Parts: sequence; C-alpha cells; structure tokens
Amino acid sequence: MNDGTVENGVLFERVGMITEGGEVRRSNPLASPANFRELAARLLEIVDQPFDLIVVRDLFGDRVLGYELALLSGKPVSVSYDREGVIALQTGTDAAQGERVLIAADTHFTTQSIQAAASGAEQAGMKVVGAAILLQTVRGEYRFPVWALERTV
Repeated sequence: MNDGTVENGVLFERVGMITEGGEVRRSNPLASPANFRELAARLLEIVDQPFDLIVVRDLFGDRVLGYELALLSGKPVSVSYDREGVIALQTGTDAAQGERVLIAADTHFTTQSIQAAASGAEQAGMKVVGAAILLQTVRGEYRFPVWALERTV
C-alpha cells in the first residue's frame, strides 16, 4: 500500500498473532498496544449490524479486544465463562433480555468456543447478531454472520 497504511498482516505480526514462519497464535496485545488498537478499529469498521453488548471469552487477547471495541463503540462488555458445562456471563452493567450481542475474538482454533459464547448469550435471552474475529483460522457453520478482518481458511 502506498497510502501509508500498514497492512493487516504486518499488524498481526507485531501483536504476535502470526510468526515469521506464518504460524498463527493467540494475540499478545501488550507486544504493541497501538497496533492491537488499530486492528480492533479496522475490525469494528466491517461489522455491519447494530449491537448493544460485546461478549468475549475468558482469554486475555479476547478480553483486550472486547475492551478496545467497547472504547471505540461506547458499548459495554461481558465475559463468557464456562462453569462446569454451564456458560455464564459476567458484566459490569445490567444485561437485558433482547439485547443484541456481538461475540468478539482475536482468533479461534475451533468453532466450539464461539458457539459456546453465543449459546450463553442466547440462554440469557439475548440475540446474537454476529461474531467479529480478527483472524479467522477455521471454517465453521454459524447461525449468525461472522466478520473477520483476515482469514487463513
């Protein structure tokens, strides 16, 4: 690119999501907070459904992504926990039935984690409008749209 914009792949390398050998890993947002923030902003730009709440899994990169998306969108974040097979949501605000939920993840290596987070939100009476993923590494069947900044599948 000659407009001065850094390509997504370079940003992924800077936050540790892609190694020099091309291996995909979970993100390390602390490796380069500014670059991680830029990736989050780019991801939010492609989400084309309104949402009221961001739900993330209990993983460091996902939590940081959720908080970055919250800062950019002004929406609250809830964390999805697996408690002995029951998915629970923890939020700092009152989550209401009928709220529109966006699942956010840095990457996922199976479809089950995204599906579990969505299931927990649905069990709480919320509507999942989609999943926003920085780097999609697996193909899966979802009941909702999936927006990925980049795909390796």
